[in-house]
Amino acid sequence: MFRKIRSSEKNTSVFREIRQEFLGTFSKEEQRANHFLNSYPKQIFIVMVVLIIISSILTFVFPPTEKKPTYPEELFFDSAKDIRDGVSGEISTILDLGDRVKRIRILKTEVERIIQLEEINQADSMFLENAIRELEYFNNQNKKNNED
Repeated sequence: MFRKIRSSEKNTSVFREIRQEFLGTFSKEEQRANHFLNSYPKQIFIVMVVLIIISSILTFVFPPTEKKPTYPEELFFDSAKDIRDGVSGEISTILDLGDRVKRIRILKTEVERIIQLEEINQADSMFLENAIRELEYFNNQNKKNNED
């Protein structure tokens, strides 16, 4: 059934060999399909157009059915609202923590940069004072959150 591909032939590829192997099998069916399509082109076109029209009519005449829930909708919406509120609160807490971590990282890099300087000026000392206050605030917030 399978033949060995000769590597000495330049134009030989796996796909070409597969095509040659199965060419006899599909050629008869391909000829029949081409003969049918060439013999009845108008009828095939009419059938295609009729099927498109029927499909569009069925789409508008029979809308998709909606399944109603077996439980009262009011209870569902109330519980969904509670879930939404809880999830949005958790997500906002996570985002807030991410912003705090970002701010602490920025403060840390700036404080390290100022500490490595030989001399600091008045603006650097004011920045350090504000950074210390901000870090104390973050530290106090963490203690309050951990007391829960």
